[in-house]
Amino acid sequence: LFETLGDGETHLLTTAQRDAVRSAAGVPEMTDISKVSAVAFWKNPAVAGIGVAAVVALTLYVVIGRPISGGDRGKVADDAKPLWNWSQVNRDDLNAPARVDRSNVGNTKQTKQGSESSRAISAAIKVAIKVAISEDTASYRKEMERRISESGLEKADDLPQLEDAGWMDVSTGHRLRVPLASGAASWPWLRRYIEDQKALPPRQAIRIEEMVNYFHYKSPSMIKGRGIAADMEICKTPWNPRSLLLAIHVKAMPGILASDVEAAAVSLVVNADRIKQMRILGYSSIKSLVVEAEDTGQPRQLQQGMAMQVSRSRGNYILYELMPADDVDIDADANTPMVTLSLGGAENLASGRAVTWAHASSDLRFASMITASGMLLAGTSTAGEMDTERLNSILNLLEKQDSSTLDADRRNALKIIRQASAMYDASTDE
Repeated sequence: LFETLGDGETHLLTTAQRDAVRSAAGVPEMTDISKVSAVAFWKNPAVAGIGVAAVVALTLYVVIGRPISGGDRGKVADDAKPLWNWSQVNRDDLNAPARVDRSNVGNTKQTKQGSESSRAISAAIKVAIKVAISEDTASYRKEMERRISESGLEKADDLPQLEDAGWMDVSTGHRLRVPLASGAASWPWLRRYIEDQKALPPRQAIRIEEMVNYFHYKSPSMIKGRGIAADMEICKTPWNPRSLLLAIHVKAMPGILASDVEAAAVSLVVNADRIKQMRILGYSSIKSLVVEAEDTGQPRQLQQGMAMQVSRSRGNYILYELMPADDVDIDADANTPMVTLSLGGAENLASGRAVTWAHASSDLRFASMITASGMLLAGTSTAGEMDTERLNSILNLLEKQDSSTLDADRRNALKIIRQASAMYDASTDE
């Protein structure tokens, strides 16, 4: 298939070709079940849709790029020759925010539009692109930054409106899936607005998970299994004296392709006797699921990217905020787990101890600072005491305590956040 379709080169389908495929697949849906028996099995719209989706997914797999062969696994560096050609990927698909499965999501009723086959094709394209992101992170980020630097500022206003993940009650034994990936658009937008435009970006451009994962973190090593390495850490929240921050860092182990890692391999169980509520910081859901397509100008269904594959080069750093039960002294019994991280088998990591923020790792301190700035700029309800004064005190402590661990990217981030904080103060005064 590669030799036949690629003819020695790799090219994506053009916009016109994609439209042609979608149009060919968009046969009318069967509404009268009595007519189905008169139609051959392979002509059934649902069956045809799945078949076309499979062909499109395979074509994308072949034409866009191929995974590393078995003998080369784990040998390709993050800055190696790109395996995927991102320059022709649809901007909406490239920029789709990641999402997670959580019990309080799903209240937004999606508009049913288009045929089953069209939706199946769209899902297949999304999965192919998300696999590519995890396998080829460096070139994906480079292409994202290039497009943002060349885009008009009005393009940021076209990003989908987001709705924050709210607090959810903790249920005994309830297992939460940990997100393994995030996008990469938010920090380049923020940096362009602050440095080049001397203005704050629109709120929909602030995606906390993308801001946090723009930066590198120490490779996790506390627990390994199912192709994943993971770390976990808990500290007291710098903007809310009543809550705790839980940090989880996951990454594909050397020699493992990200696409070989099971999507459900990493999960979290929270002890309801010690923690009553929790929320993930970032991974906001899309408010409106129908947008105007970039290429055709027609309404289309907008999907959030499935955060399934973990990056083999950078991993994913996730922050949760935990609210302890009213009658629990979090410092009293450090031997009783508050949370347990599972890698899908016997590999479990439990923690019942929360350190002060000042004694947390430099990675957690930095990620929480980025998170706090994102919450402030996006107008997120923190139920705490976060304001620009507290944010600046966090920045001061980072510069003083973590000076030896601040690389060029992190130092530039502190500078950008200080500028954003000043702009936020000025806009609030106005």
